[in-house]
Amino acid sequence: MSSPVKRQSEPARLTLRQHLDAYLDNLLLQGASQKSQSARHERLSPFVNWCQEQGVISAAQVTEPLLQNWQQYLTRYRKANGQSYTPDSQRRRLRALRLWFDWLQQQHAIPTSPAATLAAPDRKKRPSVTETHGQPDAIPARFATLRQHLAAWLEAVQGQGLSERTQEAYEERLLPFISWCEARGVMTAPQVSLPLLESYQRWLRSHRKADGQPYSPGSQRDRLSVLRQWFRWLLQRHHILYNPTDNMVLPREEKRLPAQVMNEDETHTVLAAASIDTLTGLRNRAILEVLWSTGIRRMEVANLLLSEVDFGRGVVMVRQGKGGKDRVVPIGEQALHWLSRWLSVRPQLTRRGDSGHLFITRKGRGLARGTLTQIAADSIRKQAQLTKPGACHLFRHSMATQMLENGADTRHIQAILGHEKLETTQIYTRVAIGHLKKVHEQTHPAERQSKQATPPDDKQANSDQPDSPKPV
Repeated sequence: MSSPVKRQSEPARLTLRQHLDAYLDNLLLQGASQKSQSARHERLSPFVNWCQEQGVISAAQVTEPLLQNWQQYLTRYRKANGQSYTPDSQRRRLRALRLWFDWLQQQHAIPTSPAATLAAPDRKKRPSVTETHGQPDAIPARFATLRQHLAAWLEAVQGQGLSERTQEAYEERLLPFISWCEARGVMTAPQVSLPLLESYQRWLRSHRKADGQPYSPGSQRDRLSVLRQWFRWLLQRHHILYNPTDNMVLPREEKRLPAQVMNEDETHTVLAAASIDTLTGLRNRAILEVLWSTGIRRMEVANLLLSEVDFGRGVVMVRQGKGGKDRVVPIGEQALHWLSRWLSVRPQLTRRGDSGHLFITRKGRGLARGTLTQIAADSIRKQAQLTKPGACHLFRHSMATQMLENGADTRHIQAILGHEKLETTQIYTRVAIGHLKKVHEQTHPAERQSKQATPPDDKQANSDQPDSPKPV
């Protein structure tokens, strides 16, 4: 008999970015100001992006040699204006990194902190690029590096109103391409050609992430699509004479099914398992009820304000959802009941301030995305003891599938979920097998015959036994 596999602890399952979200939320819980939290995020987020370029996605994969490489990278890095980080700026970033990993060790996410031995740079200021090579603004655009062009493009999309999360996603998808180009001596946009892009596509197909898995066709397509958007902007700004990405052949778009969904009984089990004996426990139950009733995304739950729930109409106003779009979503009586219970005790958490968010921390501030993930994941796997993967999005997938099985129209589900394309919503029709089973039972000839047949009596049930011999 094989020995049972030891389950990995939940903190070890989180990615570096999820750990960072949880850490930043903890800073607010400890009384740090919003300004301090933002500064810590600004110093740590580039490290997370850099780790992802190296294929490092979890805290357990971070080692002392990796951190030394990061420190060397900081000394060589040039910002969009051509200047390097000063020693003091490097020192602040390394100190923030050390504090974060100390916290991860305290949370038992890692056994020891690899950042404990990081040596801070000398305070002596190094000459900047401006001092040694002149003003960067005087450099013609055609001589700007790919990294400088990326910084300029991200600034441009920020001006178009795209969310910070979208900007981070663009950067995460493009930085590996830039690093790949630099390793081959390609530093500027005019050097990028179609053969080079085709070579990069082959690399994407063969590359293995830190977990040993390749990029899925959908992930490859996402990265190449963002690359095409960037180069179209470069062409519009006359930084390149033609756009080589226009001739790229992208992988076929995937229509993947959700990994798993919960049925109604499993969903009720998760909700009932939530402890409501404390303020945060009652808050967490209300969060789960809202996730299931509305199907809104984790980011949309985090951004919900008190004023955006209309109890009279039974709706929630989702503002600036994915793609910066607003929509109105219905919310059921059961979820409103738990929201009312939560709102009756919410003032007890606002004595030190109130951000106005529907769901808040003990300090009255809005919840971080990582905290919402942890709440949902703990409810599913620790409290309800289900083995389903996923967290907040699992409620979204389950809600859509369950409503379709109960007869909802896909266009109504599309409006609730905020999908731009109906094809995205139609994926759930392939998961909602309950309706198909009913159709199969009602229309398949074998099933129809079995239902129309008279139930066999005891004599008929034993008809396969040989008849008793009749007396002669």
